[in-house]
Amino acid sequence: MSEPAILELPYLGERNYIQGATLFEALAGDCRNGRNISMRISRLIESNRVAREDFDPEKGDSMGFYATLLWNEGELKKGIGINPAAPSPIPSRTPYDEAVIVSRATFHGATVSTTYQGNNSVVRTIVALNKALLIRLLSPTAPGQWLFVRLDLNRYVELFRELRIVHRASVGLAAVSSTIEIDGKTVGSLVFSWWKK
Repeated sequence: MSEPAILELPYLGERNYIQGATLFEALAGDCRNGRNISMRISRLIESNRVAREDFDPEKGDSMGFYATLLWNEGELKKGIGINPAAPSPIPSRTPYDEAVIVSRATFHGATVSTTYQGNNSVVRTIVALNKALLIRLLSPTAPGQWLFVRLDLNRYVELFRELRIVHRASVGLAAVSSTIEIDGKTVGSLVFSWWKK
């Protein structure tokens, strides 16, 4: 493992945790040329500063991280682990209005699609639309919120003409999966979990 590097990330809107899309965007430069990209978030990161550590997935030393990013680069498997660090006293915030993304989308049954990307990353758009889709399809009885816990992409995607998300399966509310299609091709999947408050 490498020595941890500290990254300072913005909170989105009024959130007091790092959204998964923000974390992915911060690490995307490392896996831009990779294949079989997989991000997993096992615990909520309630700090705007995180410790980033490179590790070897082949050695199975990814346990204990709050989040991991794995990918293949040629014959190599690479990994980054993330843990929270001490927060800065005055965290930065980025304006974020999910409603704008959602308002430009079309919902039909278990599917949501859009041709609008605006200034948003592909992953931020995916997360916003999948959350809106699950709110329409599922009705948890306990107070809580939908959080993105896993993203799998067969390749890095920066732009789209059309994005389509299809709700696929649910294992209770702990693992609710959807398929991601971009420009008519399946490029991956994501999993959300209902985190009780």
